[in-house]
Amino acid sequence: MPTIRFKLRTDATDKQGYAPISLVYQNGRKETFLSTSKKTKLECFDKGNNHEPIKTNCTEAKEMNIALRGQFNRLTKIVDTFYLTESNYPTNDFVKLTWNGSPLLNENLYDTFDRFVRYQQSKGSNSVSDGTSRNYEKVIKKVKQYEKYSRKTLTLESLNENFAHLYNDWLIRHHDYLPNSVGEHLKIIGTFLRWCEKDGKVISKNALEAFKGSNDKTWSIYLTISELKELSVLESEYNDIRDAFVLQSCLGVRHSDLKTVIQTKIVKEDDNYYYITNTKKTNKLIRVKVVDMAKTILDIHSGELSWIPELNKMNTELKYLFKLFGFTDMIQLSKGSGIARRECLVPKYELVSTHTARRTFINIMRKMKVDDTTISNITGQSLAVLRGYYQPSDADVNEAMETLNSVL
Repeated sequence: MPTIRFKLRTDATDKQGYAPISLVYQNGRKETFLSTSKKTKLECFDKGNNHEPIKTNCTEAKEMNIALRGQFNRLTKIVDTFYLTESNYPTNDFVKLTWNGSPLLNENLYDTFDRFVRYQQSKGSNSVSDGTSRNYEKVIKKVKQYEKYSRKTLTLESLNENFAHLYNDWLIRHHDYLPNSVGEHLKIIGTFLRWCEKDGKVISKNALEAFKGSNDKTWSIYLTISELKELSVLESEYNDIRDAFVLQSCLGVRHSDLKTVIQTKIVKEDDNYYYITNTKKTNKLIRVKVVDMAKTILDIHSGELSWIPELNKMNTELKYLFKLFGFTDMIQLSKGSGIARRECLVPKYELVSTHTARRTFINIMRKMKVDDTTISNITGQSLAVLRGYYQPSDADVNEAMETLNSVL
């Protein structure tokens, strides 16, 4: 197992008696010396002390020790990151190149991104879900498409502020991306760049700022209680699409989880259905009675799962369904972020997706004054994520002001 330690290079002592302090990475018998840009006198160096290599009675000991501990931690992260990704310890040459900020030999942008994905996956399901890993892969696939479109070979250095603006604009103009999709792409690239920085690469602050993404939620929509009731009885050629959406809205689950929930978490007792789940905080098993609207749908389909549409079909045909339903008002929204941000008008039905159902459930529950902890137990979301789903409408704001007015 490799070791990391500080060493005073007495062979390079200057005329004032100061010698440079190096970090030593030893893998087997081979030692690699890495510069810390710090110097001290022989009597001030505490050999073998990696926490406080400068004795506390020496001048500037506190500041020096803080700086040196930071560099020790940085080298430790380089080694640990490599080990988590490759299940092996890095070579001395790799450590030296990474410490000095040099790009890895023979490693292109996509090889580096592949290492990043494998590292993220190695952190475990508690940190990175399978869905997040798939999002990483979708982003890099889109970046490759952009590279082909731009006819320029992308490198780590080219993921700069200018690229962020051009890529932003390309997603909007050529793929009609909405703000959250653009923002998610930019944030994932930003996460990748921050990982590269920890991996020893030199990343500019401007690039990191450019890939923060957008948190614009003004386009987000959801159904009111009356709209959900009307939709549940709307007859059209999209009845399966309607039933899946209404069922999601009644259960608060993702479309990707709908089949699993029906199959493993919903049980029938007499004439009622119950949703079985665990509380997040106490891990207590709870039974939630399924509402009649959802019960009707489950009875119609008799526990079958084949009727539930696949995600792509669902998202496409939801727009046709909601156009029939009357979601034809034009909505003004902003697309993109930064200098590529622009205002546009889109019909309301174009903004509907499977996630609108989950948002509908959360907003209806909040409208009924149900507390966040209870909603969280049903949806399985953390409280921080849950709060981001609540988007008060104009009617909600006006109702709040009318309530205030009546009180005053």
